Amino acid sequence: MLQNCATPGEELCTYINQRLLSSAPWGELSGSLELTGRGEDLVGFYRQITAVAMTGRIVSAGLSLSESLGQYDPAFPSEFRTFLREYFQLPYRLLDEVLRFSARAVDDM
Repeated sequence: MLQNCATPGEELCTYINQRLLSSAPWGELSGSLELTGRGEDLVGFYRQITAVAMTGRIVSAGLSLSESLGQYDPAFPSEFRTFLREYFQLPYRLLDEVLRFSARAVDDM
């Protein structure tokens, strides 16, 4: 469980921000925004909004799949994993971890 998270959806969002988005080239964006005088603040904002948007897409897709297949259908994890891999182009090494956080967030809805 991630710290300071009240719901599985918040855990998923925090996980995305800390684990998936941490390796993105945010420094390049910060440099591009330097003229604003708020480059670092804007990068933080964009990173948070990206995490929230990804969380929403993942949970929406999971809910849609669970409505059509049933969350406890043996095909659900496979279909959800395929969505995560293809839509977000997640590395294979992170798929199971992302799926766990995502399934908990969907189950909590």
